[in-house]
Amino acid sequence: MNLLRYVETNKETFETSPINKLDVLCFVWATYSNLTSIAPRFPLSFPDFAKEPICDELELLHESFVPETSARLFRSMLASPRYQNCSFLGYDHVKDQDKDIQFGAIAFQADGKIVVVFEGTDLSYVGWKEDCVMSYSDSIGSYPLAMRFLKQMMGRFEGNLILAGHSKGGNIAAYLLANIADDSRIEKVYSFEGPGFRNPDVFAAFPERAAKLEKFIPHSSVVGVLLNNETEARIVKSRSIAVLQHNALKWVIRDGDFVYLSKRTISSRFVDKTANQWIDSLSDQERERFVGLLFSALHQTNVSGFGQLVYDIAHELPLLYRAYKGLNEEDRAFFRRVIRALGKQALATTFSKKRAKPALKIEKPSE
Repeated sequence: MNLLRYVETNKETFETSPINKLDVLCFVWATYSNLTSIAPRFPLSFPDFAKEPICDELELLHESFVPETSARLFRSMLASPRYQNCSFLGYDHVKDQDKDIQFGAIAFQADGKIVVVFEGTDLSYVGWKEDCVMSYSDSIGSYPLAMRFLKQMMGRFEGNLILAGHSKGGNIAAYLLANIADDSRIEKVYSFEGPGFRNPDVFAAFPERAAKLEKFIPHSSVVGVLLNNETEARIVKSRSIAVLQHNALKWVIRDGDFVYLSKRTISSRFVDKTANQWIDSLSDQERERFVGLLFSALHQTNVSGFGQLVYDIAHELPLLYRAYKGLNEEDRAFFRRVIRALGKQALATTFSKKRAKPALKIEKPSE
């Protein structure tokens, strides 16, 4: 079973089956839909939202991968008896290329709680660049926007909170838990394959708060193992492969919970060691310079995001090469040196002393 099937088959209300991590992931997935046009009418109940014309346009409003399946999930939630007493409470959406910000957030009322969820990285260059900023800075543009949104929702609505996000959104949710002045109303925080932090001691000021954070990564995780992870993640079985496992709609569910594994794949451990040691080998200044050069080249293409770039790669590659050749000699030499360092680290990881790896084992879902 996957998340869509969970929603379509689960007829229990929150009165008989309290909100759980799967419900929260459903709410998280809604953040990938641009709801700017209807947000001024929030608060809005799910039944009222379902009557709006926007529900016929959800595929077009989806800003990340698998728009058709994501739209089907959204509509299934709106139609499900489990979510009929839920409401949209608040919404924010900001995309600012000049400030390297791609941010989205929705607040829901569900099961007597406020569920505040944050959008992950979309397919735009600005979204991916903000991710890269995490490698050399303890702060990204989305953090103050998220804190402002959270405080607004806490000020307007009573009740305890659940925070969550997918990808960058999971990182944002963890950041808020670590940095908000008073966390007494926050019951739980979920990070669904969110990356870690440049700072390994993000919870140093309030170490007890880390117990509220639960992180999930697929068994071939790429994104979720990057940088310094603030808590040990639970490993979830996925029906997809490699980096495509970042799509949480493919994560396997059984008996109302994820299916857990005891180990990540060899490829995930390879990416973990190679990428993180490569990043660690560069100073913050070198990371920032490399990211700036990379995205300067990407902006020389005729497309605005990675989805279009992959689709039209044959046409865009010459433009990327032309942008590289347009750099001065010093920048080209620096760019080559950093790429060579990545290659050397990959080789070092490949030929490092191998240890016996136990086979993947399926754990029983938690109660």
